[in-house]
Amino acid sequence: SHWPIQRVGAGQGGPMMTPRQRCRRLRAGTHRYAGRMSENNAASATGQAVVPGAMDPYRQFLSDLLGVVAYGELSAFERMSSDARFSPSLRDRAALGRLAVREYENFERVTAHLESMGVHAEGAMPPFQASVDAFHDRTRPGDWYESLMKFYVTDAISDDFYAALGSLLDSESSQLIASLQETGSEAAGEVLFVRLQESLKDDPR
Repeated sequence: SHWPIQRVGAGQGGPMMTPRQRCRRLRAGTHRYAGRMSENNAASATGQAVVPGAMDPYRQFLSDLLGVVAYGELSAFERMSSDARFSPSLRDRAALGRLAVREYENFERVTAHLESMGVHAEGAMPPFQASVDAFHDRTRPGDWYESLMKFYVTDAISDDFYAALGSLLDSESSQLIASLQETGSEAAGEVLFVRLQESLKDDPR
């Protein structure tokens, strides 16, 4: 779950938005589309005619949101799997391998939800591929321990992002977003935090 959000074709050539700016934009968009959806539901309940295609803006927004989430999860799986090979111990390799598997399971859940909407994941992800890849290229870690720190920070940002958006979506999408957040001692953030603490004790530098 590690990604910036910037749709290709929207604001190209300008500076990349920070995670906080992207979150604000998506939250504003979600409020706007959720309001339209509520108005449509109210119109249906009172027998008023609903404008054909009135749900399309929210559906497009949700497709974009899940498209970038899906690619972020797939990218995280690939990078964790790759970095696991350079782990200093078999224990670390196994731990990163387990986290990578979870990222891929998240990817499959998100793509399944897209498919249930009638949206092909292969079409929803590409608009965000260049932006996500550029983010990772610009934050390339210098060693294995820096990669752990990057995973830890981006995981925390992703969880905050999910928490901010989840309650604003329709119930099924909200449940999906909630399922991507982990809690407890086996959560990715907690596993990475403990391992980083251990590495700092071994070498404070």
